Amino acid sequence: MNAHQSTPRSVAAWSRALLVAVVALAQACKPEPLPPLEEKQVEAMRKMLGDLEKREFAPGARAGIAANVLSEAETNRLPAAMLKALGSVQGRGIEPDQKTTILYSSIDDELWKKACKDPKVRDRVSGNAVPMQEKTQKTYEDCDFARFKLVSREEALAANPGALAIAFTVYDHLDRHASLGDAEKALLAVLVKESADWR
Repeated sequence: MNAHQSTPRSVAAWSRALLVAVVALAQACKPEPLPPLEEKQVEAMRKMLGDLEKREFAPGARAGIAANVLSEAETNRLPAAMLKALGSVQGRGIEPDQKTTILYSSIDDELWKKACKDPKVRDRVSGNAVPMQEKTQKTYEDCDFARFKLVSREEALAANPGALAIAFTVYDHLDRHASLGDAEKALLAVLVKESADWR
């Protein structure tokens, strides 16, 4: 046997070493879990979800409440600008276009690039020249937000585009870090569905 020929044993050893290296690299690249929520935060989110289901609210108020609850609960898990935007859209006197701008512009660029399959869509639909419905549709389709299965296509296309964009970016960020709970999922779904009244 010449020096360049491999024995079955050396091929198997090399294969095992390669597999171990690939697994180690995959583990090293895997995002760390975010700091866990305290039980009282989770309980507060669940309580608010119950209130949102049982009580009557003005049109669009549920979306604002869901955004505000998320901003309070996720203080150590989301960038400050996104938290501020989520907390501010509940305010009175903010027009739908303003809400879209506030939410769209607050999304962290790095998180957006991970959540959206075509991140440049945000630049293409920014500004008042693009109708609200077209902004929502282009954002939903170009980002391929359907892959998250958070809401139906019809519910997504009826949403405010800024609410849609920030909700799916938050969803992706928490999910990517293995930190997305049922309460957050439900609040994000409320934010998307109920933001239809912000249009």
